[in-house]
Amino acid sequence: MYTNQQRTNIASRLTEILDKRKPFIERLTSVENHLKTLYSTLLELEKHRQKLIKLPDNAEIAGNLQQINFPGLLKRLEFQTNKLAQLHKRFDRGTLNIGVVGLMGQGKSTLLKSLSGLSDDEIPAREGGACTAVRSTVYHQNQPTYARVTFHDEDSFLKEVIGSYYEELGLVPKPKSLDEF
Repeated sequence: MYTNQQRTNIASRLTEILDKRKPFIERLTSVENHLKTLYSTLLELEKHRQKLIKLPDNAEIAGNLQQINFPGLLKRLEFQTNKLAQLHKRFDRGTLNIGVVGLMGQGKSTLLKSLSGLSDDEIPAREGGACTAVRSTVYHQNQPTYARVTFHDEDSFLKEVIGSYYEELGLVPKPKSLDEF
């Protein structure tokens, strides 16, 4: 258990880490805006290209213009813009997320407790038992803390946890049981 001074130091450190994200957010916003402008400009160029291709006296020019793959460029640009939006969303959130995965009894909860200064009351760990399929979300607050824990049965764990990973990674088929997983 940490003293008030140690808790203040942890809070200050978390704030410092989150504040270091701000320049990235500003830069991402700038790049996103630039890509949106570029996308609009390419759309306009594509419209002009289509008009020029249809002109009857420009066979050589039309042939050259047909070789330009604006739809492919637009698709790639849209993909990159979406990726940047995802990064922006991640950097802009006011939380510091830590994921810990490992075998039972390997010290996952102990690690989280040592990083956060929380106790067994907030981050449960059972010696000889398992907290399998338990997702714990811990937020820093200056007021009294609490824990929100989501328990899953096999079906909800497969659908809500494993299934979402399979979707995000584009994996198929999704497992229908833990044994299949």
